[in-house]
Parts: sequence; structure tokens; C-alpha cells
Amino acid sequence: MSRQLWIGALAAVFLSTVLAGIILFHVSQLLFQARHAVVGLEELRQVLDTASRITAERAPSNVLMAGEVGQIETARARLNTARAETDRALNQAATIVATVPYNDIMRHLVQARALVELAAAETPVRYESVQRATEALFATYDAYQAVVMSKAAELIHSDPELAGPVQHALILCALRDDAGRLGSSIIAPLIANIPMPESNIANGERLNGRIKMQRQLLSLSLI
Repeated sequence: MSRQLWIGALAAVFLSTVLAGIILFHVSQLLFQARHAVVGLEELRQVLDTASRITAERAPSNVLMAGEVGQIETARARLNTARAETDRALNQAATIVATVPYNDIMRHLVQARALVELAAAETPVRYESVQRATEALFATYDAYQAVVMSKAAELIHSDPELAGPVQHALILCALRDDAGRLGSSIIAPLIANIPMPESNIANGERLNGRIKMQRQLLSLSLI
């Protein structure tokens, strides 16, 4: 009887140890996944912040091209600060998502900045010059979307449960950019002091439709 008790006790200890090991293994896996999710979401935040920096550079670019008397020096300083922040954010994003051809993004950015400088140097400023610079700045953001989508796909692939939060963040980022584009769609005619061309009106209406759709998607993601 005593021997059977010892065998039973040893079996119980063994099973308890195995069960504890299984529980600890699963707990460690959950903790690892949680840490991985936190790191991945923080990296996505940095990638999306870079997208926001690219969008934000358009405003001081527009102000410089407007060439308001007495505001040139201030406009130049603000644009230089915005450009430095964009460059810094892009360099950081390149360490997070290294599989994207950043040379193509930088080519668009350098070209857009050069067109902004050309438009700002004109007296008087022509509609075509401002519109070309504005569209080049849009193209820079569009090229950067490869970085955003690459990081988003990586996160969702590694943890499908993150699909909801990631898609929510992508909608907010797109909404932020399209709202800025809507404002920029009227900049060239205003600076050149000409009637609003049909193409700008059509672009504004298209952007307004996209913004409405994004707001609807955003409301669905909050349910």
C-alpha cells in the first residue's frame, strides 16, 4: 500500500510538473506575442508618422510658393524645418522597412522640392508651375505607400488579430493625406490668381468622395 502511495505521489508530481511546464510555455508564448505586437505596432506608428511628415511638408511649400511680401524669410525657415523633419523620419523608416526601394521615394522627393523652388522663384508665379510642384509632392507620398503597405502586411501576417487595428490606422492615415490634398487642390489657382480650372474642381470632388468613403469605413471599424 505504501509503495502504491509513493508511485501515485510521484505520478502526481510528474504530471503537475508537466502541466506547469505546458502552462509556462503557453504563457511565455503569449508574452512573446504581446511584446512582438507592441514592437510591431510601434514600428507601424513610426512608418505612418513619416507619411504624415511627407503630407505636412506640402503646407510650408505652398506658403513659400505664394511668395507673400514680408513672409518669405519666415516661410523659408518653416519649410527648411519641415524638410529636415521629413528627411529624419524617412531615414528612420528605412531602418524599419528595408525591402522598399527608398531611392525611388527620394527621387520623387528631390524632384518635388526642386519644382517648389522653381515655382517660388517665379515673378509672377504661374499656375502651371505651382500645380506641377503640388502634384510632384503628391507623387512622393504615393511612392512612400509601398513602405506603409509592406509594414502593414508584415504585421497582419505575423498576427492576424492585428488586422483590425492596422486597417484602422491605415484609414486614418489616408484620411489625413486626402484632407490635405483637398486643400492643396485649390492652391495653384489661388497663388496664380486665376479662376478655378475644371481639372482642379474635378480633383476636389474626387477627393471629397474618397474622404466620405474613408469616414464611413472609419465608423464601421469603430463598431
